[in-house]
Amino acid sequence: MGNKKVGHRNPKTQELKIYKQYYDVFKEDPELLPDFPNENLNRAQFAFLYLKKMLKEKRMNYTKASPKVVCHKKLL
Repeated sequence: MGNKKVGHRNPKTQELKIYKQYYDVFKEDPELLPDFPNENLNRAQFAFLYLKKMLKEKRMNYTKASPKVVCHKKLL
């Protein structure tokens, strides 16, 4: 999640702006991502939605069943 190629520094969607304001994965360690009590999300749920929304802004689709998008060599 901390890979600068995955997300924009200045998110466009309001939801992603809220996520970034709560915990900025570019400035803080993504491994320490906390729960997100505002939406009653545990750490894993929050990480999944955060990543999914970051990739959506880059016009990439990520699902657990098809994680190929995060394995692409341009992101590694």
